[in-house]
Amino acid sequence: MTLEELKAFQLQARSVANSLNHLRRSEQFARATEVAVALEGMIRSLHLDSRHHRSSSFFFIMFGLITLGHESLYAPAEVRQQIFYQYKFGRRLILEMSTALKNFESTPAEGYLYWWSSLYEDEDWLSYLQDVCSKLVKYDITWEYRREYQDVVQIAERYFQTQRHHRNIL
Repeated sequence: MTLEELKAFQLQARSVANSLNHLRRSEQFARATEVAVALEGMIRSLHLDSRHHRSSSFFFIMFGLITLGHESLYAPAEVRQQIFYQYKFGRRLILEMSTALKNFESTPAEGYLYWWSSLYEDEDWLSYLQDVCSKLVKYDITWEYRREYQDVVQIAERYFQTQRHHRNIL
């Protein structure tokens, strides 16, 4: 994965999330399924693309999922309501993040963290993950396993601390 690919993915996610902006609210609500399906396709594409980037697949998938969460949170209100309440897109994202974290294999993070900071103005990816998860959980108040949103952040923090510790030893 390159920085350009990550930027292109971010732009595509933003475009999909806001693809209905030009429509009236009622039309946005009626066509929100199109956005949900396109976002779901982007999740699948992360897994397909990560096969070509084995050494960076964790970062490729995690950064992609965080980006999808962030961009979908800025979709028009009618679209957000449908994709999060009706289609449970937040759950899908958090379960994908959880799976990525549980399959995490330690890889050098420096280059990938630089890419992240290039995209998101030096904001730490864990802070960004925490922010996205805290917003997504608000759309999923009835889910029995809504603690997953918090657990994902905690697992990511542990891995990041491990990465930082290994770098300090070397």
